[in-house]
Amino acid sequence: MSRGKKPTLIGFVWLLIMLGGALMGCQQNNDRSANAVETEVTELPGETQNDFDVDAPPAGLELNGTEYSWLVVTMDVLEFQALNQSIVAGIEDGISYLNAQGSVFGAEIQLIHTSIDPQTDDLLEQVLAAIDAAEPLVLFMAAPIDEALYYELSQEDLPILYFGFGSPLSGLTAQVGENIFWLVPPPDEQFAFFLSEVWNNWNRLRPSGNVNEVRVGYLDMDQDFPEFQSNPGMDAFLRQNNFEILVRASISSSSTASITNFLVDSISAGITVLYANTFSPGTAVLINDLNTLAVSEFFVAGGGTWSIDSGSKDFFLDGVTMGDYLIVLPTAWWSDEENPAIQLAHSIRAESRRNETYLDAGYLLALGAVDLGAETLRAAIDRVGSANVSGEDVLEQMAVVEDYAVLGGLYTLDFTAGNRSPNFLRLWQVRPGEDWLPIGSGGEVPGLGAETD
Repeated sequence: MSRGKKPTLIGFVWLLIMLGGALMGCQQNNDRSANAVETEVTELPGETQNDFDVDAPPAGLELNGTEYSWLVVTMDVLEFQALNQSIVAGIEDGISYLNAQGSVFGAEIQLIHTSIDPQTDDLLEQVLAAIDAAEPLVLFMAAPIDEALYYELSQEDLPILYFGFGSPLSGLTAQVGENIFWLVPPPDEQFAFFLSEVWNNWNRLRPSGNVNEVRVGYLDMDQDFPEFQSNPGMDAFLRQNNFEILVRASISSSSTASITNFLVDSISAGITVLYANTFSPGTAVLINDLNTLAVSEFFVAGGGTWSIDSGSKDFFLDGVTMGDYLIVLPTAWWSDEENPAIQLAHSIRAESRRNETYLDAGYLLALGAVDLGAETLRAAIDRVGSANVSGEDVLEQMAVVEDYAVLGGLYTLDFTAGNRSPNFLRLWQVRPGEDWLPIGSGGEVPGLGAETD
């Protein structure tokens, strides 16, 4: 999908050639080719040398003075507080950088932010009212989606970039939502990948003296917000791979919550792996109790992409750290400073004067979402040949995104053939105060369709 930079130097270079070879050195020193930019970024990763893909506008079309609205929806609850702070900051910073570069043919992107309140009875109406008021060309959904909301959003004629706060897709939602694009794999797919990758690296990860058996204790959040039904393919995956979920529990986000009984039951049942399908407050309770009861050595513990965030430490008891907690990510990580996407992310964060709190997955994925939105908006303008594009025009371009390297290397997305989420994950070991350690080289997300049975 990515196209080359504007050929603004062609005439200048021709003039230099005509003037004589003595001036050719100036042309070389001012080389702004793609290769030259990449070289400069590699040498100066702290500088803002790279940028979002910038395409030449359609012939005769300059969009200076044109504005397009994008909408981000968050939810005002404790579980998502730090996560949404990073996501909104990443979207804001990405758009500011995009506008400064003139990267949508000179047009300006205007971001509208709506925070919905789950304690009211009109949750669905809040979201739909925000869409009607903003008339966005792209919607960033940084709040969970239940069945009713998923169905209603699927009727909207615009692309919805979903940060994946929901539960596994049911048979109903698998049939709708062609306009809903997940920026992370759904939670059930993350769980399946986690189990497979832990088993692939069992000799390295297993508790000392443990047998070669993955017996699972599964923890999720006791949320007021309704969840999707389970994907039936998950049960088939567990059977086929001899993984067993023997103990289950739900946990509230209260700072006084405890899962002592869950851990005692897990030890009694011979559980070897604990998986947290939780957000940071719930995960912190798990880590706190593992440390308080001094039973961490009995388990391999980990969770999904959103099970920890920049606010996790705020819920830890004194002296408690994350330890050897494992997490799955679809993207590169901040420590990979040779990656041009990470170099760009570091530059944008520094330019926006964000502190180290924002060195998390939420900020990275938000920057990537802005790049994806800009790429498809430019493609829609190019195809229509006019500034008068609609959300449906952008949606049509989003649906044909194929092997697109987000931010030039953060991760690759392919939404062709009806695919609506990333198909690659990697397991990481969280090490407080140090760079995260990758476990394995990553791989494809297991398919969990009904045909798995």
